[in-house]
Amino acid sequence: MSSLAGDTLATIGWVAGRTGDHTRAAVLYGAAETACRNHGFAMHALALFAVPHYRHVAHTRTVLGDEEFRLHRAAGERMTENQILQYALQNKSACTRSSRTAEPADRDPSLTRRELQVAELIRRGLANPQIAEHLAISLRTVQTHVTNIMNKLDFRSRTQIVVWATQQHSTTRSWR
Repeated sequence: MSSLAGDTLATIGWVAGRTGDHTRAAVLYGAAETACRNHGFAMHALALFAVPHYRHVAHTRTVLGDEEFRLHRAAGERMTENQILQYALQNKSACTRSSRTAEPADRDPSLTRRELQVAELIRRGLANPQIAEHLAISLRTVQTHVTNIMNKLDFRSRTQIVVWATQQHSTTRSWR
């Protein structure tokens, strides 16, 4: 797993928590901490990342309660890299059905340069209004780019874009 895995897993956990899947969020937070620890990266080292991360973790802990939160977080900490990747690639509805994964090696999505920029900003955890401001485009244009990305990659969630963009980012640094 790349050194980006820990923050990416945490970000996917944020999405899970924001959509009400707090059990999944707790598992992903545990996996994120383990991935960071394995790569010598401290989650609190990035001030801009740490504040929202700990806010999301605290909310999930409040919703689940301390005991249930610790149970699910520990499950994430014990996962192997392959288990973590499979779990992270599942979309919310796939948790009870077959999983849909991002398969960049098997796809030629032909994303435009702007769609790649939007995917990268989604990977970084920006919401559509923040992306619009960052790229100096309208919110509606951002929404269109997100829809196009999802259609071209046959994805159903932003989480899948995050995972796909992380995989692309780890193989090339030329998106910016």
